[in-house]
Amino acid sequence: MPIRTIIPALWVLIIVLAGGVDAEARERRTLMHGGIERSYLIQAAPQSASKPAPIIILLHGGTQSARQVWRQTTLPAIAEREGAILVAPDAVGDNWNDYRTIYFGGDGGGTLNVDDVGFVDRLIDVVIAEHNGDPQRVFVTGASNGGYMSYRIGCELSHRVAAIAPVIATMLVQPERVCQPTQPIAVQIVAGTADPFVPYYGGTVTVRGVTAEPRMSAPETAAFWARHNGCAATPGVEQMPDLTTDDASTVRRDVFQGCAPRAPVVFYTMDGGGHVWPQIRPVRAGLRWLERILGPVNQDIDAGEVIWGFFAGLE
Repeated sequence: MPIRTIIPALWVLIIVLAGGVDAEARERRTLMHGGIERSYLIQAAPQSASKPAPIIILLHGGTQSARQVWRQTTLPAIAEREGAILVAPDAVGDNWNDYRTIYFGGDGGGTLNVDDVGFVDRLIDVVIAEHNGDPQRVFVTGASNGGYMSYRIGCELSHRVAAIAPVIATMLVQPERVCQPTQPIAVQIVAGTADPFVPYYGGTVTVRGVTAEPRMSAPETAAFWARHNGCAATPGVEQMPDLTTDDASTVRRDVFQGCAPRAPVVFYTMDGGGHVWPQIRPVRAGLRWLERILGPVNQDIDAGEVIWGFFAGLE
């Protein structure tokens, strides 16, 4: 079975056995963009809200779908709790056009000519107009291919998006070639040192015989955004509590100081963490063999709570 099929199948199996459920409040909608009918899931804020609600755009991983990522994180429950609008769009061909297609010669799932940035831009307009979304509080997050796309949106839509929070994703080498944000933007990164598909220390990965263009290390990626936001070069470091001692993983939090207003840069390192959203519970004994492929699942932080805490802290 090819890697393209194995990875999403493993993620879905972890989600199902860990007890992930669909949110009842979600609704599937479509819009036309670039001659293509695009679909998305949306969970609106309560109609009784007295002011525009923050918008969280959740991007699925490569070969996944909006429905799958909806079950993969705690963000649906968090958005409902906090009165935020959660939107999970579907990519064309299940892969986002995240820059990689431009530089390493593969077809990236056939997405090279798909205007995903324009689609997200249009989607923001729709959510603001139809669901009382707050144009000053638009946030984007995603894991793996969704994390790569989060970077691209931060690069090209910094005038529209207040913050991005990529998970298990890094930037291309020499990102200045394609990434020139027009203004500072808040950035939070979560990366694992034992991720077999996104090298924490940089380099290349070959999938289905195609070798991707080299990527920066996760620390270099954080440093890129720190420079862009005018932060101090050396971050403050905090070791997070080791809440689950049998997950083969701990978490370190780096916070860059002196950044532009409303543009902090925060970097979580999952020491020993793999290619999975942190804290998908419970990881039962029968799933340990999956970790040999994706790497250990860190259970010391909940990515959904960490992401929302970062977004909410910008207000």
